[in-house]
Amino acid sequence: MEQQELIDFINQNKMYKYDANELALAFNATDAASFTDLLKLINQCIDEGELFENKKHLLATRKQKGYYKGVYSYKTMRYGFVDDQQEDIHLYVASMYRNNAFDQDIVLFSKHNYNGREEAIIQKVMKHQIHTIVAKIVRNKKRWHAICVDYDYILELDQFSMSKLHQDCYALVNITRYEEYHLQCRIKEFIGPVNRPFIDIDCALLSHHIELQYPENASHQAMLLSQQPVVLTGRKDLTQLGFITIDGDDAKDFDDAVYLEKHDHGYTLYVSIADVSHYVTYKSVLDIEAMKRGTSIYLPDRVIPMLPFSLSNDACSLNEHVNRYTLTCQIEYDFDGRVKDSQVYESVICSAHRMTYDKVNKILAGNESLRQQYSDIVDMLHDMSVLAVNLQENATDEGAISFESAELQVILDETGKPVSLKRSLKAL
Repeated sequence: MEQQELIDFINQNKMYKYDANELALAFNATDAASFTDLLKLINQCIDEGELFENKKHLLATRKQKGYYKGVYSYKTMRYGFVDDQQEDIHLYVASMYRNNAFDQDIVLFSKHNYNGREEAIIQKVMKHQIHTIVAKIVRNKKRWHAICVDYDYILELDQFSMSKLHQDCYALVNITRYEEYHLQCRIKEFIGPVNRPFIDIDCALLSHHIELQYPENASHQAMLLSQQPVVLTGRKDLTQLGFITIDGDDAKDFDDAVYLEKHDHGYTLYVSIADVSHYVTYKSVLDIEAMKRGTSIYLPDRVIPMLPFSLSNDACSLNEHVNRYTLTCQIEYDFDGRVKDSQVYESVICSAHRMTYDKVNKILAGNESLRQQYSDIVDMLHDMSVLAVNLQENATDEGAISFESAELQVILDETGKPVSLKRSLKAL
């Protein structure tokens, strides 16, 4: 029997009409094995907040009780909101109806009317989603105080945690008990002293539950994979072509490279991207960790990559003068920039130069020093510039819109404090 089948059956009748024995008769679950399975299913539904049992052991569904399941968003001590995306519900929750719910908790709630406005009452917290928070630990009048960084909750540290304190610092604390206006906590780990450079960024990352370190098994697997030699088996050898990467001055990893050939009938453009799938296979520990992180995170002072550095900045980065696994798109253009043919295949390339936008623009503008330094690619860069203009004109003729986005880079001093902003335009 499926859970939904059981719930639908109870929904068709009055609430608190059936107990387990009556349901067993209704579903012909009279032998010991099937009756045990039914009891397990009922208990599972109760644990998940889909069924409710009264003192007489009669059952009612969440729908019959008028309850919804959603996620609570804490704003202040005075109020918050619940969201049920399945039912498209977004309701205000006053503090008196919060029922000890904490931020991001999965809750059961009902609706009520207050002064003509529909609001929510949290009936039960089903699951706490946040178990660690960042706290600032300070000493005041010979007593230690824990100040919650992200919420206006009062924090109470247990005696075990208090015995570890020796200086004003930030710490990651485990929540051991959720109360209406305060949280019982125990220190999990110290982040660092309050005056340490870049401590604010560390706290921000931990507040958003971003892991700064990778699990040991993922780091170990990434290291082993990165040390494997690159072989050509089953791939097209493009290592003799003069690929280049073009990125910003501060880029640390290079995931795409280009090469252009000019011939009698037009151009052949090769665009190669790092073949991460060669290393990160489906449902491997690296794949699972990458799924958890979702993306690389770029900060003023660092990058938190989606994959360990041994892959993201090494084996999967198209660094100069080393062979790398890639996927290549080979596109044939005529001199007007019209596509004549294309193909995609697995390949191995060897980047000849790590170029920057600034260097390329200076070369195209006639900088003699750079033109001599990169004499082997000057002609190719000019051909790329011509082709790029043709491609842009063709796109405009076909109705494409060109957007420019202003990107701000935060400049930090040696202590991690922002001192200025650098603005750059990027075409989208």
